[in-house]
Amino acid sequence: MPSLPTRYNILSILARPVGTISSILLIAIVIAVFSYLQAVTDSAFNVMAQTGDPLTVLVINQSADSETVSGIGKDMVNKLQLTPKAVRDEKGVIISAEMVAISSASSARDPAVKVNAAVRGVDFDLANKARDQRVKIIEGRVFAPGTYEVIVGESVASTYLGHKLGDEIEIGNRGIRKFKIVGVFSTGGTAADSEIWGYVETLRDVYSRTGYSSARLRAATPDDVEEMIKYIKGPSVELSAMSEREHFSGMSRNQQATQVFSVVMIIILGIASAFAVANTMYAAVAGRTREIGMLRAIGFSPGSVLVSFMLEGLLLSVMGGIAGCAVSLFANGLRESILPGAFTTVSYQLAITPKIIGVSLAVAITIGFFGSILPAWRAARMPITRSLREA
Repeated sequence: MPSLPTRYNILSILARPVGTISSILLIAIVIAVFSYLQAVTDSAFNVMAQTGDPLTVLVINQSADSETVSGIGKDMVNKLQLTPKAVRDEKGVIISAEMVAISSASSARDPAVKVNAAVRGVDFDLANKARDQRVKIIEGRVFAPGTYEVIVGESVASTYLGHKLGDEIEIGNRGIRKFKIVGVFSTGGTAADSEIWGYVETLRDVYSRTGYSSARLRAATPDDVEEMIKYIKGPSVELSAMSEREHFSGMSRNQQATQVFSVVMIIILGIASAFAVANTMYAAVAGRTREIGMLRAIGFSPGSVLVSFMLEGLLLSVMGGIAGCAVSLFANGLRESILPGAFTTVSYQLAITPKIIGVSLAVAITIGFFGSILPAWRAARMPITRSLREA
């Protein structure tokens, strides 16, 4: 069975520039939006998932679901010194007692927009040990204990206005103090990179806190984590405990709403694009009835005509898909923010990955397939005699 050459389809597409361009543009818009929404959900989920260390145990109040609304007393922190299997140093169990508060900041993108910045009070050495030494100072130095100095995560400078190295920022609710930014730190792309860190006792004072928000301990093995959690939840301490990974994985589930929204948007836009392809292909069939009849008359089978028109629709969708993916690359590396159920802003970097490109092109091909199948079937089923008679 002879098949129509691909050159025939390419020349046919070029012969209808208006319909071709409109179909390609609509598909390109759909794929660009789809790629962007994928990047938003994937990147947001990844930054929350990376934050969770399976060997770091997070301790908060039993009635709290996040550090920002949790409170634990100093006596409770002391009880944690008896936690079995916890990693120790020469001073005993390594416990990072931390205070988390919220400070208002202006968005660097739009100064008129106010965002919630997370302020974390820590003893830097203990906090770093509890996080397996993953906190690296990349600019400046660590804050000095007892002073009005802070360090900021590497995402803070690009997210908040006036939060660069050397700037002074206002923190606290007790006669708001000015703190100088003396260093920038990185935790490798986790949510902590969107936080402001200062000395815990100084920040407790300016926020009028008598206790702490949370505590972190470290385990040597996954089995030790389970034993530590069991002890902390038990009658000896009676606090809530979980691995960091479990905690932040739970918070990342808030992105499911965004994922559902993305799917709904793509279904709606995809249907519109499929109709655009179908409209273009129906116009092509209507304008080429005599041509289709001649193809059939010289020996091309209905199957060849069907495949040829399907290929034409798929070519349109592939071109639109490639254009949409190319446009979406402009979003690669952009910074966005989420509010993952903890009332504080977490900044993350968009990444247009090969997986996103592959899925987007697959969606474009699917749109082309469903948009061209009915017009192609109509062309293939058209009687030869009627096609040759029609003007």
